[in-house]
Amino acid sequence: MAVPREIRQRIEKGDLDAVESAWLEHATEAPQDLEWFTGIGRHLAATSHADTARTLLEMLADELRSRGLARERLELLREAGEVMVSKSRLHEAVIEALREVWGAHPSFEPGLDSFQLRRSARDPAEIWDRVSRLESVLRFAPGTIVWIEGHGAGRVGDVNLELESFRMELESGREIRVGFRAAGKLLTSLEADHFVVQKMEDPAKLRELRPPELLERILTSFARPVTVAELRTAVEGLVPAERWTSWWTAARRHSQVMASPTVRNAYMWAGSNEEATAALWRQFESAPAATQIELLRKADAQDGELRRRMIETLKGRARAALANEAGLAFEIALALDRSELDPDLAPAAQIAAVTNPERFLSSIPSKVVRGRAYDLVREKRPDWPQVFAGSATIETEPSLLAALFEALGAHDRTMVDRLVDRALVQPADAPALFTWIAERAAVDEALRSSAPLRWFKRILQALVRDELQPYRRRLVALSESGGTLPRLLPHFAESDALDALESLRKSTGLSTDRKRSLEDAVVLRFPALRATEEPLYALEDSIRVKREELKTLLEQDIPRNRRAIEEARALGDLRENFEYKSARQRHEYLSARAEALAVELSRSKAIDLAQLDLSRIGIGTAALLRDEAGGERQLTLLGPWESAPESGVLSYLSEVAQSLL
Repeated sequence: MAVPREIRQRIEKGDLDAVESAWLEHATEAPQDLEWFTGIGRHLAATSHADTARTLLEMLADELRSRGLARERLELLREAGEVMVSKSRLHEAVIEALREVWGAHPSFEPGLDSFQLRRSARDPAEIWDRVSRLESVLRFAPGTIVWIEGHGAGRVGDVNLELESFRMELESGREIRVGFRAAGKLLTSLEADHFVVQKMEDPAKLRELRPPELLERILTSFARPVTVAELRTAVEGLVPAERWTSWWTAARRHSQVMASPTVRNAYMWAGSNEEATAALWRQFESAPAATQIELLRKADAQDGELRRRMIETLKGRARAALANEAGLAFEIALALDRSELDPDLAPAAQIAAVTNPERFLSSIPSKVVRGRAYDLVREKRPDWPQVFAGSATIETEPSLLAALFEALGAHDRTMVDRLVDRALVQPADAPALFTWIAERAAVDEALRSSAPLRWFKRILQALVRDELQPYRRRLVALSESGGTLPRLLPHFAESDALDALESLRKSTGLSTDRKRSLEDAVVLRFPALRATEEPLYALEDSIRVKREELKTLLEQDIPRNRRAIEEARALGDLRENFEYKSARQRHEYLSARAEALAVELSRSKAIDLAQLDLSRIGIGTAALLRDEAGGERQLTLLGPWESAPESGVLSYLSEVAQSLL
């Protein structure tokens, strides 16, 4: 703290009597103002008045002792000890002050030994380091209830001075060890009236409180916003799990419950209704429209004037949004539907007037509001079937897609069929629609039977299309028992099954286990396919390259990726962990690639160029083709691994090669 200007001037003039008078007066009125005293003491010592500084600080120490302010006296030594006492006496003075503060603590005397505070040290920094370590232990006596960062509430079980750690008994019943050095960061002392302390010592009393009273006890105990997840954990053991929803609904209705403006889905307790009202209005003024609508609902518990001001503000915002943010204007109007609105702002009027209804509907972010908009489109617009058909290609919410299809199916089944065909032909143009229809096929016999092989291939292809990556998890689930892929198999002819099996083996979109499970299902239904597996012909060099690739995958790439997964998992929440998701996706790709290579290599057979029959075209031969005009082209037939059409090398499995063969 800067030395007060008046005191500084008196020191510069040498008027030390005036300084002493001001010092004594302040010591009588506010002896705990250590920053004021230590600032002046240090300035005196720095300006050749060290004796005066020492005398005044000793007088303050006596005043603190006489008032029983032992903690403040220890802090005075910490902040100005080198000015107040000589280096040779500092250690002794510190031990004396420590004994006044902690002498009654059972761990004090053993702690002096453990932290070597009985041995004199001339370096002040070393002394205070030992004191800090000792106090970090003494603050948490056995039986003390504390908040443990990352673990919640707990009780100090015992203190192990030899291992320099606390044994903590968690509220859940588990035990953990916390080292002395980490205690300062991880452990927080709680006041006797803190909610956590009461819950551990007298939970029956808390169970008697009404929902708003219990919520107040929780929110006022924490000096920060408390999330709903934390609240739910806090009331475990006090509120039965099956009553949580009703308890939370009743508790949050209290007018002094405030949503946090900075922490998502977190709440605070206002000091009064007036304070809550003022805070709610401040939050409302700076909030985005969606939040303002939520805050308007919250204002039901506040006074009517606040609600009126919010409604008028939202009306103005909706009016301004009509031209360029029609979806926002509709969402606001729907929230204000019970209020008196201008005719052009009414939700039904907006629906009837919009010129591009599909774009309008897609601009509404809330699926609930969008669902209500679809209802109004059907009520107010004669072109609703065309609007629904257009919206189905851009809608992403499964429940709304189901509603659109149900309405269209009741009106005109051919419109539904056209949408299904469109999704099947171009999945990337409507990825959400394709995914939803593919899922629906699992329970819709007509969908499965219409084009089973085509659906099977399209789903496998969709797994590796960039446009469908947001839906990959749902598409992968279609390979599970009861999913669409295995339920397509009964609709296959044997030739379809062989085609599906070949597509499955080439696919890189499924993990090895999922592919093997589907392959087994295909072969189980069509046993003859076990014997129809043909060799895969390739040059000896190509087989060697593929074996090297498989070895690299198994011995280098996959183990390296596993380590990346473990490292990414350690970064935290897997739901929002991009590194983890990327590593998992790469793991699936590498595993699928390794499986496909292993299967192909198991079928591989080297082309023996020395034994070729050059009297006819075969695998490994080159053929010179000549057309009627005399044009010539040379083609060489090799395996799929050597295929290079631009260089005149064709896979023997290609259509042209099969014709030549």
